[in-house]
Amino acid sequence: MPFAYTLRLLSYVCAIAGEGSITAAADRLTISQPSLTRQVRDLERRLGVALLDRTPRGVTLTAAGEVFVARAADILRSVDNLDAEVRAVARGHAGRLRIGFVGSAINGPLGPAIARLRSEMPDVELQLRESFDDMSLMAEIKTGDLDLAVHRLPIRAPELLSIPWAQEPLSVFLPDNSPLAGDTSPLVSEALRTLDLVMWPRESAPQAYDEVMAIYQRLGAVPHCVATAHTVQAILALVAARVGAAVMAQSYSSLRRVGVRARPLADHHVTHFITIANGTRSAVLERCLTILQPDQARQRPRRSPTS
Repeated sequence: MPFAYTLRLLSYVCAIAGEGSITAAADRLTISQPSLTRQVRDLERRLGVALLDRTPRGVTLTAAGEVFVARAADILRSVDNLDAEVRAVARGHAGRLRIGFVGSAINGPLGPAIARLRSEMPDVELQLRESFDDMSLMAEIKTGDLDLAVHRLPIRAPELLSIPWAQEPLSVFLPDNSPLAGDTSPLVSEALRTLDLVMWPRESAPQAYDEVMAIYQRLGAVPHCVATAHTVQAILALVAARVGAAVMAQSYSSLRRVGVRARPLADHHVTHFITIANGTRSAVLERCLTILQPDQARQRPRRSPTS
């Protein structure tokens, strides 16, 4: 059966190596010299090798002793680091945070927020994952595969806490040859009546699709959809090709597609939500929420209303 080392015994040998004397090491460790000598001799007997060369002027390490002390020092440092890491995790200064997000969030308010998290939580491992489906994000929050999701679809579920987080304007993305593209002021909704539209299919982006349909319902009109695409890059490419205009979150203008001009749509905004699981929060998640949403983070967790 392998010999079971104790951290104390490892520290004893390291102290002797550092002092070059059993007597000096005993004084440093505040134990008796005979007791220290006896424990080291017992260790050598169990190992079947000498760790120390004893001379009238003190002790030096044998070749086996040098290997022993080097490895023992590594182990002792690891234990010290373990203590520090555990305390850091308990304070929310270290650990792992898994964030899921939709495309409009990362191009909009989540981008600067992640930069803030990395600055204020440098020892926390951020795992970031994009999703094109808000409901799949919610499923991963429920199963514990994600700690937090940033999305646009309002969620009502007893297992989840969904917090309105940030708003941004809806914008009309226009081909650069459009008569409406020369101005940067907010565009009134009435202007949508005359536009050909490039739209998301509803199965691809139900929230974005429903937002556009709701605007047209308030106008008492039906959108003239001339093309559909499943990604923002494809939609902007179709706009740049002068196929039609698109109504999307203003944050997509950060992609700076050549041939496309964006104008905010007056009095129309999109809301981004932060969703977490109801119940106990880890210290890392609590600290993340404090950084992103101080007022909400200090509130007591509450259950989302059931549908």
